[in-house]
Amino acid sequence: MNYFKIFITGLVVIFIISSLKLFSAEQVDIIHLKNGSVIVGKIIKYDAGKEVEIQTSDGNRFVFKMEQVEKIDFMVDKDSGFKKTKSELGGTFGTPAVLNFVIGKHFDKYMVKASGLYLGRSAKGIQLELGLKLSEFKRTYHAISLVGGYSYLEYEEKKIYDNNINRISEWTYGGLVYNLNTNGFYLQAGLSLGNGLATNDLGEIVDMPNPQIIFQIGYVYQFRD
Repeated sequence: MNYFKIFITGLVVIFIISSLKLFSAEQVDIIHLKNGSVIVGKIIKYDAGKEVEIQTSDGNRFVFKMEQVEKIDFMVDKDSGFKKTKSELGGTFGTPAVLNFVIGKHFDKYMVKASGLYLGRSAKGIQLELGLKLSEFKRTYHAISLVGGYSYLEYEEKKIYDNNINRISEWTYGGLVYNLNTNGFYLQAGLSLGNGLATNDLGEIVDMPNPQIIFQIGYVYQFRD
């Protein structure tokens, strides 16, 4: 399996999704009135100190005297009032244990997360991460994370001359990853450095090369508050 091609493909997908999100972000003006009302739309006339005229998405126009206005937010993202992610829970396929249980806690721009699973002798692993959210929208966030983890995989492989060998890979690592969660679809990709052992094509135990790819894909639900 060509992991480098998988990694590049993942980065391309991330770039496309991020670009679409960036260029599709709608901006609006928000007028906060002193009586507590909030009007969202596009300001089409603004006379500082006198009055302001705004057109809402349904085509209606409203004119307010400036003495009625508490404040005006110009050109903000339409989804700026969304509820931010507070925690996450789900499952993924990939590093460190092939099948992973994922749980995370968010603190405004920062997050901590753990993923992994114990599947007996054949697969086990855990990964911990500390992340910084680069941006967050109504259903999507982008982040980068420092990670550390341990992965152990073992499986039987049939070799030539009908000789079967148990292939293993054991890896203790640290690295940097990119995270994308959009409406539950979760993608993580990055690189790691560390120490470990693996079985080569001759059945010999050798040191694992550096760097190693970190990759997860799956469904992780966002709990928002």
